Amino acid sequence: MPWGDRALAVVMLTVSGVWTYLAFKLPFPSFAKAAKVGPGHFPAAVAILMGVLALILLVKTFLPRPGGTRTDEGDSPQKKDESSENTGKRNLAIGFGLFTAYVLLTPLIGFIPASILFVLGMVRIVGGMPWLKCGITSVFITVFLWAVFVYWLQVPLPTGPMGV
Repeated sequence: MPWGDRALAVVMLTVSGVWTYLAFKLPFPSFAKAAKVGPGHFPAAVAILMGVLALILLVKTFLPRPGGTRTDEGDSPQKKDESSENTGKRNLAIGFGLFTAYVLLTPLIGFIPASILFVLGMVRIVGGMPWLKCGITSVFITVFLWAVFVYWLQVPLPTGPMGV
């Protein structure tokens, strides 16, 4: 379905262009002039990366898909591609839902519990690991991010009703 991918690529290129423009419009504080890195550089870098990836997606939609031979099971490669495409779309929708829930829950329950739940869900979807490994991974990633933001960057993170 190249038209859906093309539309997504064009939308993402537009979003990345607007995001890059707005990121460089952020004020440049005086304390950052010595380092020559301001508050808009990280969002701009993410937006530029998003634009490059969207451009790659757009170019790939115009390239012919590689043909294939029948598999041992007798299923055509097209059926396998459609099945993996449907799984990918389902995982993308679940990931978007998890991210939305994370953004909404973080101010309510705090950074640590919301992050553990978000990372747990994402690792389970993307990695397909067993629940125990997902839980351990989500705790380690959350603790690492919390330490980086609180101790190194000295950014206050939202705490929930329990103070975490």
